[in-house]
Amino acid sequence: MILRWAKSCFVVLVLTLGDGSSGKALAYDTAVDLELVLAIDVSFSIGIDEQDVQRLAYITAFRSPRIAAAMTSGANGQIAVTYVEWGDSGFQRVVIPWRLISSRADAAMFAEDLEKAPIRRSGATSISAALEFSAALFRNNGFHANRQLIDISGDGLNSEGPPVDATRAKLNTLGITVNALPLASKDSDLTPKDLTAYYDACVATGPGSFTLPAASTQDFAIAMQRKMIAEIASGIPEAVPRGPEAKIWNASLATVDCLMGERQRREDYLDMLRDLTNGRPERWQPDRKTWPVP
Repeated sequence: MILRWAKSCFVVLVLTLGDGSSGKALAYDTAVDLELVLAIDVSFSIGIDEQDVQRLAYITAFRSPRIAAAMTSGANGQIAVTYVEWGDSGFQRVVIPWRLISSRADAAMFAEDLEKAPIRRSGATSISAALEFSAALFRNNGFHANRQLIDISGDGLNSEGPPVDATRAKLNTLGITVNALPLASKDSDLTPKDLTAYYDACVATGPGSFTLPAASTQDFAIAMQRKMIAEIASGIPEAVPRGPEAKIWNASLATVDCLMGERQRREDYLDMLRDLTNGRPERWQPDRKTWPVP
C-alpha cells in the first residue's frame, strides 16, 4: 500500500515538473543535441517548379553523408527533426512528424518518406502563423535538447496573420532560435538584398541566429545544405558564392519596416474596395482590430 502510494507520488511529481509548459524535460524524454523544425514556404508566390526544387534539395540533403555525419556528431549522437509546410494563416501541416536521426540510415529513411509525400500549396504568406505553429511543436514532443531551432524558408513578406515582429519577439523570449533562408524566386517583388534584409531584421531571432539567402532557385540547395550543417554544428555558414547579393546581410531594425507586408496587403485590399465601391471606400473600412496597422 505504501509502495503503491510512493509510486503514485513519484509519477505526479514527474508530470508536474515536466509537463512541457515550464520548458523542463519529462523524465522519459529522449536527449538529443538539437530539436529542429524545417518550415518550408509553399504559398502560391513560389512556382510549382520552384516547389519541386525546394523539396528535392531537402531530400538530397538527408541523403548526404556529410549532413548525416553532422547530425550524429554531437554529444548525444542524435538530433530530432520535423518537416513542416506552410502558407497562409490557416495552412500549416506537418509532412514528416518528429523523427529521431541517430544514423545515416535514419536520415535516408527521412528522405525516402519526404520523397513520397505530396506537396500541397497554399495562397497567401503568413510567416508569423508559421512561426507560432512551429514553436508549438516543441511542446511535449518526446525529445529534449538545449537548443530548439526553427529553420524557415520563404520568398515573400508576412502579409497575413499576426504582425511578424511581435511573433518574433515572443519566440526570442522563449529562447527559440529562428534561422532564415530567404529565396529570391522569379516572381518576387523584392530584390534578393531587400528580401534578405527583411528576413534578417524581422524573422531571424534567438541565440546564434543568422540569415543565409539563396539569390536564385539554383542557389537554394547549396544555401540550404550549408545552413543545415551550420545549424547542427551551432556555427555560422559561409555565404553562397554566387553573385554580389549572396552574402549574410546585417540589416538594422531601424532601416527595415517589419510591417511592410501587412501594410501592402491593406493597401491592396483598399484598392480593391475602391474599385468595388466606385470611389467610396469609407463604406467598407475594415475594423481596426482586424488589422495590425492603422
